[in-house]
Amino acid sequence: MINLVVVMPVYNEADGLETYLKAWTETLDSLQIDYEIMALDDGSRDGSGDILERLASSPRIRAVCKQNEGHGPTILRGYADAVQRADWVFQADSDGEIPPSAFPAVWEARADHDAVLGVRSSRNQGPIRAVMSWMARGIVDILLGSTIRDVNIPFRLMRSGILADILPAIPAETFAPNVPISGVISRRGRVAEVPVPFLPRAGAGSIAGLRILRIALVSFWQTLRISAKLR
Repeated sequence: MINLVVVMPVYNEADGLETYLKAWTETLDSLQIDYEIMALDDGSRDGSGDILERLASSPRIRAVCKQNEGHGPTILRGYADAVQRADWVFQADSDGEIPPSAFPAVWEARADHDAVLGVRSSRNQGPIRAVMSWMARGIVDILLGSTIRDVNIPFRLMRSGILADILPAIPAETFAPNVPISGVISRRGRVAEVPVPFLPRAGAGSIAGLRILRIALVSFWQTLRISAKLR
């Protein structure tokens, strides 16, 4: 077993992907961690997969290229693999909105905890996304009794043992698996929360209001079913 596997879903991030992965390897090397970055290309159409396959010549980067399934199923696939090979699993997105420089504080806080979750600070979401975040937090609070502040944060460190116990109850097609995972971990284990910076990309696309509502309803229904299994 190694110390850490970083699960990083990738979809059409060719422009900044190589720079971002270099920043991650530099950060993790500085902490002297025995780690692997598992970058899962979810059917990108912009050459991200080619970049990952080239970077995978590094012993610290493992490229997994697959057909498009969506963000949630991609994360779950990475988690299922990572819990078998590392003591800790960390999930980060590949969009660069939370910088690797925030990781050392998360890693340092892991002692005596089963998970360390980031909390995005100075997050200018816009009203629709703010409502969605509020709904996600309310869902896990009501269904699982969680007090986690940023339940869907894509910057989370989890002990493999507790994550492995949760994964069998989460269907592979779950849209936002980090939402119920946050709730269950907060009920079963000890969770620390660490503020992390949030740096939205210029020109990042927005999701239409009706689509956000649909996403929120799907996430609520899936979390409801999952929570019934895990209570």
